[in-house]
Amino acid sequence: MVRDATKDVNIDNALTFAYSKLGKLQELESFLSNTNSTDCQKVGDRCYNSRLFEAAKIFYTIAKNNSKIASCLIQLKEYTAAIEIAKKANTTKTWKELCMACVAAQ
Repeated sequence: MVRDATKDVNIDNALTFAYSKLGKLQELESFLSNTNSTDCQKVGDRCYNSRLFEAAKIFYTIAKNNSKIASCLIQLKEYTAAIEIAKKANTTKTWKELCMACVAAQ
C-alpha cells in the first residue's frame, strides 16, 4: 500500500527482500521486470549474506555482476553454469573460488 503512495528506493528494497525471504521468486521476478527503483546490487548482497542464493542470483543478473552470479551458482552447486559465468567475469578471485569449490566437491 505504501508503494502506491510513494516511489522510494528503501520501500522497493524492503519489498524485494521480503519476496526473497518468503521464497516468492516468481513474484520477485515479476516485480523486477516492471518499473521499480530497487538497488539490485545492495539487495543482492543482503540476500547473499542471508544465504538466499537463488534470489541473490536474480538480483546480480539484473545488476550484471558476473562475479557474484558465479559465487551464487557455486553455492547452489551448479558448477557447469558457474564456469560459463566465470568466463564472462574473468577475475582471479572468481576463478580461485570456483576452483576450490570444484576440488571440494570432487
